[in-house]
Amino acid sequence: MNNYLKAIIATFALLFSLDATAQKKQVAKFQYVISQAVKKAYPASVRMWGFDVQQNQRTSAQFSGVVVSADGYILTAAHTISPGKNYKVFFPGGRECIAVALGKIENKETPGIPDVGLMKITDKGSYPFAEMGYSGSLLKNEPCISISYPESLNQTLPTLRLGNIAEVKNEYGFIRSTCKMEPGDSGGPLFDYHGRVVGLHSAIDVSEEMNFEIPVDLYRRYWTALNSETLYTVFPEKTDRVEIDPLSMQLQKESIKKALHPDFIVPMSKNSCFTIISTIKGQKQQINACLLNVKTTGGSEKQFLLSNNTMVGEEAQCDMNGTRMPIEFIGKDQENDLVLFALKKTYPVGLI
Repeated sequence: MNNYLKAIIATFALLFSLDATAQKKQVAKFQYVISQAVKKAYPASVRMWGFDVQQNQRTSAQFSGVVVSADGYILTAAHTISPGKNYKVFFPGGRECIAVALGKIENKETPGIPDVGLMKITDKGSYPFAEMGYSGSLLKNEPCISISYPESLNQTLPTLRLGNIAEVKNEYGFIRSTCKMEPGDSGGPLFDYHGRVVGLHSAIDVSEEMNFEIPVDLYRRYWTALNSETLYTVFPEKTDRVEIDPLSMQLQKESIKKALHPDFIVPMSKNSCFTIISTIKGQKQQINACLLNVKTTGGSEKQFLLSNNTMVGEEAQCDMNGTRMPIEFIGKDQENDLVLFALKKTYPVGLI
């Protein structure tokens, strides 16, 4: 086998092996972190609808929410509730109970904003709950998880969606995520990759990438005011202190390292995959080939095409975006079904 072919195959195999091993480890870590976050968040993600406790009947459309304390406080969107009204709450584990809507904030000047609503379970007991996070420490592109109940599916278990933070704070004061929403998802929780509530589903735009989330720090800031069964048409005067996220530094370090940003599909460089056209037993044959840039021992650069030996016949040429380019046969490795050609004219890109 030609020395060029040996060197290229060895280099290509090593690079692929190292990249694949590193990628597998990164994906495995990502899967573990996300699965642990879902394990924490899932049991507290609830679906709800208005409920007349006297008539024992449903009175409104379905919506979503999340329980954030053992005694049953629920975060949801303001546009789904009316202060003082009763709602039936369904946990994914099958448990059911009744909650009352407490306060909500909907400014007159900006309808639908900030869309903050609080509820409280009235049945005595201890309930599954999720930890409240801090929207102020969110970073662009960090992974996030949606767990909510699309009404169109009419299912007792929530739908999980994985996405990322597209905007930490948009022009309306919302977080924007890539976790898609539909009717019934309103009020549903958005979690960070530590399984903490960082936002609540509020609204969508025409684009599927425009999903607006209510920052959880608003619930922290107006917690005391929201405990009153009141509709606030302006932000309440009384505010609570919002502490600094204890994981803030950790989140920044993880973001810089991109430890949780695996490329599940690693795209090849643009124009690095081309077609070799040849003839096998009188029939035209086409097969893809990888364009490789390789430095020779003398320091000069050469370009090669690596493809499957058994799929390339006689009169081989390379089709590069509609342009036929002459190629020179270098050698073949029958054991690994590889064939190597050299380009007679230089092309501007390649893999290595």
